[in-house]
Amino acid sequence: MKPYLKAEEIRKEIREQLPVIDEETFREHYCSECMYYAGGINKKARCMQRQCSWNQEEEHFAPVLRRMIPILDEECRQAEERYLDAKRRRDAVQEMFAAELLMERRKKDPCYKCAYNRNSPCIGFCYQQMTAHPVDLNERL
Repeated sequence: MKPYLKAEEIRKEIREQLPVIDEETFREHYCSECMYYAGGINKKARCMQRQCSWNQEEEHFAPVLRRMIPILDEECRQAEERYLDAKRRRDAVQEMFAAELLMERRKKDPCYKCAYNRNSPCIGFCYQQMTAHPVDLNERL
């Protein structure tokens, strides 16, 4: 099965030129449930296929749908430009504040300001937990 568009993804001017489904076939084949149903335009049901897929195994789309290719190519190009521009701005701001962001990440680390971890890797046990005030056993009971 080939990928397909949803009816709302097809421009109205192109949907108007898609093949019309006659009323009898529409009721008989439950076209409104078909994945190739392009909706009703000008009070007529439209199909994305040249011929009903109910009767054939092969899928042959209406040639008018090819007009969507350059339109969608342009939409993709514009979306890619917007994405790249936003990414460039985000990267510039992150570079401007790289030192501050790194310091914030360090401050969130539980080993920040640990006497054993200041200038070396962590030694494996937490100094803060070792020096924490012990809970009085009488308070627990």
